[in-house]
Amino acid sequence: MRVLCLVLILMLSGCVNRVANLSNHLSLEPNEPLIINDERERDSLKGEFLSNLITSCDYGVERLGEDKIEPLRLEILNDLLSNKYSQTFSGEIISVFEFDIYSNRAVVFRHIAYGSAGVEGELMRLAVEPFFNDCPLESSIGAYTKEEASTPYSPIIIWFDVQHNGQRVKTRTVYSPEEEFMGQYHSPEGADALYKAIETAVDDLVIELGTVTAKHAVK
Repeated sequence: MRVLCLVLILMLSGCVNRVANLSNHLSLEPNEPLIINDERERDSLKGEFLSNLITSCDYGVERLGEDKIEPLRLEILNDLLSNKYSQTFSGEIISVFEFDIYSNRAVVFRHIAYGSAGVEGELMRLAVEPFFNDCPLESSIGAYTKEEASTPYSPIIIWFDVQHNGQRVKTRTVYSPEEEFMGQYHSPEGADALYKAIETAVDDLVIELGTVTAKHAVK
């Protein structure tokens, strides 16, 4: 049963490296693009599960690799900023130090693992609940709180670290999809959810950039 559980988790966890194609979300009549300086660490472009140890706060957290999304995520960022926020960013220069996307499937994985051992009902709740109690936000880059999740499905967590006009900001966005994709964002619905997560994160980034710029202007 333990072997069957492991096989099931591997099958559902996105081991088949299919690509999420988000091209249909790009603008048909793009404005002048930004100049984006890619300052990201090369290691951050590699996809991986942060831990396979069920007691770890990194368990079930997958960093989506650069090769899992088409077009490249910086192209998507460029398209969003230069079109949705064209008055602010069209033709501008921005440096990107971090643009990481995580899928946290810890709760689902724990349900599968404990379920294979016959745990159910209230015992299942007691088995899964410590994930939130014992894993505060600082415990894992892919952690989230129950309050941040607006649906019961595995959230997508996106981190940005960018610099624009001399102002450097970092943002973190937790996006809750409307259904469970188990990391399989290559489906049309999964790709739509992933794009929406990225768009929401970019919105948060723009708000933070505006807030920081306004504070410096007051000074």
